[in-house]
Amino acid sequence: MAITIIAQFAKTTAVSVATNNATLFDAVLRDNLGTFKAVVKRNPNSTVDVLFDGAPKRRSLDLNYARWEFSFIWDDLEAQGHKVLALN
Repeated sequence: MAITIIAQFAKTTAVSVATNNATLFDAVLRDNLGTFKAVVKRNPNSTVDVLFDGAPKRRSLDLNYARWEFSFIWDDLEAQGHKVLALN
């Protein structure tokens, strides 16, 4: 008996954005799994920490890698007018 799993990804939306500047993005986001706190912190060496509640902490990521790995989230937020400035 074959089992078919259909995954449907919901867009990530910003519930609230507390800070969005060149060094810190601090917001509450929502997707199909629920609501979670999201923090993107730009480090002095141009790496970033991407911290999402309920997910493994991603620290000292190369800037280009962080942009790529979470590109669907950043694209969804940018479409809503919330460009994550810490990634620029």
